[in-house]
Amino acid sequence: MLNRVTQAELVEAITQVMLYSGWPRGMAAMCVAKTLFTEGSKGNIHMEIQPQNPTTLNPAAQFPGQVWLDPIAIPQTDNQRTTTARVRFAPGARTAWHHHARGQFLYVTEGIARFGSRGIGITDVHPGQTIYFAPGEERFHASGGGLFMEHIAILEAADNPSDTTVWLEQISDDDYNGIPTS
Repeated sequence: MLNRVTQAELVEAITQVMLYSGWPRGMAAMCVAKTLFTEGSKGNIHMEIQPQNPTTLNPAAQFPGQVWLDPIAIPQTDNQRTTTARVRFAPGARTAWHHHARGQFLYVTEGIARFGSRGIGITDVHPGQTIYFAPGEERFHASGGGLFMEHIAILEAADNPSDTTVWLEQISDDDYNGIPTS
């Protein structure tokens, strides 16, 4: 038993989730469950509630308007690369053009998220939707529709951490509005 859940109960729960999330994710969860029940009983599992990090106002050079960041998960060991954060944009706030070395997932939780990808155009994304940007894809994030917007950002650090995010120039109002410049 682990946290009052039996191994059989956990296997049943994962099996049910697998129907919705797919076989690969379900099998990955089964591997984690097996580790919890075998290694956990030996005392090799270390769980730790992380300290709460303060909300920070992002720098105006990369985030015109007010954009706040709350770290959710940051690497704990040298072999971890993934960072997850909640990012909240005031109405009209936006990022500068930028790209990430290993791409990025953004899950919208509130408001209307406006994403621009250089040469492709504007996409408005709504709560419950996830958007993926490929490595090196130049884009911006912004709040749309005059509303606050919040998304969960998930990205993986580059081999050289300073190459993870490359910041470019500010976006124009035409960029934000999706007006072609040529």
